[in-house]
Amino acid sequence: MNKIIKPLAIATSILATSSAFALETERELTLDTKELQEVLVDTGAGSLTVKGQTGLDRIKVSAEIIVDGVDDDEAQEWLEDYMDLSVRNENGKAIVCARFGYQKNADCSAKKRLKNSWFGWNSERKINLTVYVPANLALEVDDGSGHTEISDIQADTFVDDGSGHITVTNIQGNLTLDDGSGDLTVEKVTGDIFIDDGSGSIKIDQVTGEVKIEDGSGGIKVTNITKEVYIDDGSGSISACHLGDDLTVDDGSGSVDTCEDIKGKVTIK
Repeated sequence: MNKIIKPLAIATSILATSSAFALETERELTLDTKELQEVLVDTGAGSLTVKGQTGLDRIKVSAEIIVDGVDDDEAQEWLEDYMDLSVRNENGKAIVCARFGYQKNADCSAKKRLKNSWFGWNSERKINLTVYVPANLALEVDDGSGHTEISDIQADTFVDDGSGHITVTNIQGNLTLDDGSGDLTVEKVTGDIFIDDGSGSIKIDQVTGEVKIEDGSGGIKVTNITKEVYIDDGSGSISACHLGDDLTVDDGSGSVDTCEDIKGKVTIK
């Protein structure tokens, strides 16, 4: 049986602008971590911060909701109809959902379908989310757009991101990143890294495992990697220094710069 935790606190303010109404509201949700093995955070537009904490007995979710084009009379009813903001336990998997009805749904529950054209072209609809999770739980993030920060996870981590800058730090496990566009910064990973990236710069530093990158375009910089590094790159410059094993680069276009301190074999195709 799905378990949905109702918001613990709600603070709402309605702001009028010259062109339309705007709703800004904050909500807090929690979920007991007993019997949980993993966490899925499924979000649409808006910033996302996920932080692991040792010994945490509850998942804590803080949401800032911003919607243009909704007036005071219909605001709360509109959110009930078109927003899924929830945290629940599904067979040991925590599902944290923050989406509006017009966005694609993955594990989030279906809401009424909302056409993009319901708002004006310049309208803003987003949920800025901060999520605190037990550090030892495996983490999966399915994110639409907006800046994403993930830190202090002591388990395998998977991120599927549409667009926006991603920063990942202090992961004690394997890390997989499937990114459409936006810059990537990864630091301090104890485990292997696999990145499938469309466009945007990639910076990776301090990794004790292997690193494999498949990149469409954008500069790549890898430093302080203990094991083998493989890069399949379409276009953009590549810089590699302080590597403890082999470096293989299958390069389309752009410069490849390597330091003399690479301990393994360097192969550039």
